[in-house]
Amino acid sequence: MIKSVLALQNEAVPPHLHVKEINPYLSIEDSRLEIGTYLRPWKRRDQPRFAGISSFGFGGTNAHLIISDSLLESDSLLSENQGQTPELHNIERPRHLLTLSAKSENALLELSQSLHDSFLITNLQLPITNYQLPNLTFTANTTRTHFEHRLAIHAATLDELKSKLENPELATTKPGVQPKIAFLFTGQGSQYSGMGRQLYETQPVFRNALDECATILDSILDRPLIEILFSESDSIHQTQYTQPALFAFEYALAQMWLSWGITPHAVLGHSVGEYVAACIAGVFTLEDGLRLIAERARLMGLLPQNGTMAAVFADASRVAEAVKPYVDKVSIAAVNGPDNTVISGEKTALQAVLEVLSHQGISSKPLTVSHAFHSPLMDSILDEFESAAKRVDYSAPRIFLTSNLTGGILSAEQTPNARYWRDHIRAEVKFSAGMSALAALEIDALIEIGPAPVLLGMGKRCLLESTSAWLPSLRQNQDDWQILLDSLGKLYLQGADVNWTGFDEGYIRRKVSLPNTPFDRQRYWLE
Repeated sequence: MIKSVLALQNEAVPPHLHVKEINPYLSIEDSRLEIGTYLRPWKRRDQPRFAGISSFGFGGTNAHLIISDSLLESDSLLSENQGQTPELHNIERPRHLLTLSAKSENALLELSQSLHDSFLITNLQLPITNYQLPNLTFTANTTRTHFEHRLAIHAATLDELKSKLENPELATTKPGVQPKIAFLFTGQGSQYSGMGRQLYETQPVFRNALDECATILDSILDRPLIEILFSESDSIHQTQYTQPALFAFEYALAQMWLSWGITPHAVLGHSVGEYVAACIAGVFTLEDGLRLIAERARLMGLLPQNGTMAAVFADASRVAEAVKPYVDKVSIAAVNGPDNTVISGEKTALQAVLEVLSHQGISSKPLTVSHAFHSPLMDSILDEFESAAKRVDYSAPRIFLTSNLTGGILSAEQTPNARYWRDHIRAEVKFSAGMSALAALEIDALIEIGPAPVLLGMGKRCLLESTSAWLPSLRQNQDDWQILLDSLGKLYLQGADVNWTGFDEGYIRRKVSLPNTPFDRQRYWLE
């Protein structure tokens, strides 16, 4: 082995010193094999060089070892060929997540201290590209077994990481137990201009998925999707653009989480969000889903803007009584919690309902919307939308899909069809009941797949006794990666089996040397 290592290092293959005559029973003239009889150059090329060493033991044990160039030696070669690297690989995220684990709390503390003292202080001061923060976290995350005692730290710089390693927060997971995860897909009203822009510029999977949606929507919308999302105009708030943009945005977010190995046990969407949830559950294809939501948005956008919506802070039964005299113009649009009921309808009639409720001591809050969704004002578009929905092929959900219409989990016999999506436009959103259905599945963590954690706040009020983790993907006016890595780290501490290779997919990474996992020594001597 040492001879082979030296051959790699010296870029030459040494000859066999004592070969005089080859065994006549061996015929290698017409093969790719050659026995070296002189010092042969073995220069570094664009591809790694490999050497194989065979050992045939006297007792019958055979072994074969393959070695190649070290990554440190090939760094200069990679930098020389940087111009051939795909453009996607030139992007980088601004923050990184370090995970460490061990079989005991003491061993984990010793490992984190070892990384802090021996490695960060000494080695990382060297001007070697391999020892940058992305490579350190990539190596730690992908090359070690993940045990039940864990820590997760995200940082933007080595100094920040070093500081956080001084007092790490540890967690203990249940061996072999994966948390049950639910995806919550946010509805209309959560959108804002520029949402996810940093993610689009620094996350390859998210970018690819959003670009795929943009290509499909190019032939449907009169404006490019990327322009709708990231321009300074208010088109993101126009219903005909809002709904397909939210669908595409949340689909791309979901694909990113899935690429990290975070797979939902169940999905729930609020109104528009249920279209994305259904797509992730396999009810229809991405293209069919985008066409369906775009048609829904187009028809709604053509309606007169003579409606409005309001959140009433009372239970649905009390609100229903107040709505009864105006049932042809106002209806309950959503039941978001035990004391959060949304009503929707014609402006004058809705205001009359709010005045009745106000006299009863019930407060309310107007919502900023362009149309009165889930109200009688939607009736005129139902037939045309159902005709469009009949052109889509539907399948039974492959995972638990929570229904806005029933408030429960859809069974295999309840495949959402054209009639379902027609009724979905008009009927109230039974969000509170849907959250109870998720609680019955014993969900351990809920991730909001949307631009803001709207459903997490409402969901907590529905499940006051819940011990589940409530994890946002993004928050407006906050660093995208700060929120994402905080949520991913919490999932890891819950015992989630993260696909760390997928987490760094699309980035240039090198494995580097890290301190070894310490032995946690214990005597097992039988006295």
